[in-house]
Amino acid sequence: MVKPVIKWATYNNWSGPYIKGSQPYKPPNKLTEWDVIAYAVGYPEGGCYDSYFAADGTAVTFGLFQWTATSSRLQTLLFRCLDQASDVYLKTVGELFDDLGLELSLNLTSDQGELRKNGKVLDPTALRATFTPPNGKCPKTGPEWKTACEIAKAFWALGQDPEIQRIQQEFFQAELYLESLVKRPKLKGKTIASILYPTTDLGNDDVLPPTAYTPARALFWSFWQNSPRQAEQYLNSIPGSFKSDPKTFTLKLARKFAHSTFGNWGIEKAAENGREARYTKIAKCVNALMGKDTLLLIP
Repeated sequence: MVKPVIKWATYNNWSGPYIKGSQPYKPPNKLTEWDVIAYAVGYPEGGCYDSYFAADGTAVTFGLFQWTATSSRLQTLLFRCLDQASDVYLKTVGELFDDLGLELSLNLTSDQGELRKNGKVLDPTALRATFTPPNGKCPKTGPEWKTACEIAKAFWALGQDPEIQRIQQEFFQAELYLESLVKRPKLKGKTIASILYPTTDLGNDDVLPPTAYTPARALFWSFWQNSPRQAEQYLNSIPGSFKSDPKTFTLKLARKFAHSTFGNWGIEKAAENGREARYTKIAKCVNALMGKDTLLLIP
């Protein structure tokens, strides 16, 4: 029987357990645009449905696309798991929450006020206190470490199930569709779809083959998953028309991301920190699926 390998990580003032995961996303031989995007987004995040990270102040970061609990996106995904694969959910994370006396909550009601006050509802304060105990300084021995490992194993077990893996994919596709249609302040009131999907039925992207538009979309969504508002700001700064000249637009977007000073995204910034640039990882993913130099590995 496969067992998870639980390791220790630190990030800024936080520390906690993580599991690298053993169930990666595997693009099929007959690619759709969705497969390129999923690979480009998932791989830099670890690329596994069963990966778990609890050492960066997000309380829990889980799954192929590394949803975080403190942003509520992970809780939304967990509700979908409960709805569509209740047996698996209740035997893993659901059982864990019961043992810890915690409740999922998307929107707190007045009846839940006391629960939140007592740390029983999964609001950010309660999440960090429970999943990264205490104050992000969980020792590797003793009861707190044991609890942290049990939490990690429950999420890992959830991500091992094929039905949960399907739910993760469909949930992310739905997220991209809905987020594409929202008017964004960082885009001067435009939508993501109005820029990146000028000729395509966005709702059918999961069945369309890759096109000249795909590399830019894969690059953008990977950045967006990591930092939505920064990605939107960069997208808004690119001159020209994606619809009339997708290759030139993609090159400009690639250079913007490749030389970003945000986190370890840009090549120069990552080199300063002794890391491989996030942009480089994404370019390798897209090139592996669509052909050499589809996204340039910009020096």
